[in-house]
Amino acid sequence: KLYPPLPSEASLTQANQKQQKLIIGFDLLKFIMAIVVVNIHSGIFEAFKTGTLYDFGCSINKAAVPTFLVISAFLFFSKIRSTDGNGIKELIGFEKRANILYLFWIIVLTPFVLFNFHKEFLQLPVLDAITQFVKNYFFGYLFGASWYLGALIVGMPIIFLLQKILNARLLWIPTLLLHIYLFNANTESGLYAWYTENLRTPMLSFPNALVWLTIGFYLSDKRVIYWFQQIKNIWYVCILCIYILFSTIMPDYSYLFRLIAVPALVAWAYHATPLLNSNNCRKLRIYSTHIYCMHTSVLVVLNHLCVPTTYLRFAIACLICIAASELIIRIMSNKHFRWLKYSY
Repeated sequence: KLYPPLPSEASLTQANQKQQKLIIGFDLLKFIMAIVVVNIHSGIFEAFKTGTLYDFGCSINKAAVPTFLVISAFLFFSKIRSTDGNGIKELIGFEKRANILYLFWIIVLTPFVLFNFHKEFLQLPVLDAITQFVKNYFFGYLFGASWYLGALIVGMPIIFLLQKILNARLLWIPTLLLHIYLFNANTESGLYAWYTENLRTPMLSFPNALVWLTIGFYLSDKRVIYWFQQIKNIWYVCILCIYILFSTIMPDYSYLFRLIAVPALVAWAYHATPLLNSNNCRKLRIYSTHIYCMHTSVLVVLNHLCVPTTYLRFAIACLICIAASELIIRIMSNKHFRWLKYSY
């Protein structure tokens, strides 16, 4: 069988009772990774260009968005596995929430979309501008880092259908092969070049997300959850240290090491007990979404203000995003501003 024998019902019940800890662990991890994403666009490690420190930074930076993708798929497929239906209702609900979140931030960040990220929208004929908008909505980005939301909207239904068509033994094969292809393809020819020319670079689109959504699907199985809970924390630390070490020594193969490290990190977030209460972590969940969606626009403003160093831009951007998120949370307590819930 694909998995070890199913543990006793008592053991599974104990695993299910850790659902609250799961949410707390994931909220903390997502907040940390949102800060890492700010670091990516602040360009802290880019200043080094090459060398060990640069490769070390890349090993951390490149695990950020995959972590978001794995957690999203984990939660989505966990919800499906907990129901008796075929999952269509859950998929529709997921797509609705993801699209509302994306559209909310597109509307809020419209000035940045039109005057910074996609100036061509104002220069094209109306129909061409709409076409480009749709392409970037689903297959690229409309504001900085928003390719993650488009990848969820397109990628989750694909994995949902694939897991219906293929069994769990085979689901990983096409997504893994695609992932390996993306990191080894000739970017000037073939499917990679066609996708880039007609849509956007596949590295910042749903093709690069499919393997991580697949991993989230596998991790959501209650048998996998149970067995991950049996692993001691020290082993998770070892896996992550080995990933950083090998990614620094052999950066060309870091994408393969990441396939082990990111699931281990997500599993550790599930398994470990954060020293935070659930109320604080609920705030971290909201912070992480707000930071992710607004940070590039904040960085645009800081660049125009000529903030001198990348470190200072990074720190100020984080503080502004967290302060704005806290302000949104407080304003949302007023019944006239409940619609702000769509921001996360």
